[in-house]
Amino acid sequence: MILNASIDTSFWNIASQIGVIPAQKLILAVQAYMERETDLRGGAAMAGVSYNRFLNELQKRNIVVLEDDYFLDRLAELADAFNNETLRQAVEQIASGLN
Repeated sequence: MILNASIDTSFWNIASQIGVIPAQKLILAVQAYMERETDLRGGAAMAGVSYNRFLNELQKRNIVVLEDDYFLDRLAELADAFNNETLRQAVEQIASGLN
């Protein structure tokens, strides 16, 4: 009787071992974030990395992160301060889409 050692050389096992799958998960999470399918925390979980690592990955890709709860309020204040009707309308349009 011959015993065969089982070595898993499948693509997915090798890819996982060399980091291809984690990299692919990160790419998919970044795409989901850019398409507003997830937030920062969800993207980090999707990629299997920490919140800070995911945030750093977005910044490395020059993706603007605007998840500040008060961002639109401050932007509206700027629109008022500069009496900029176009900016004011943009803020209102975005705010109405979020509700």
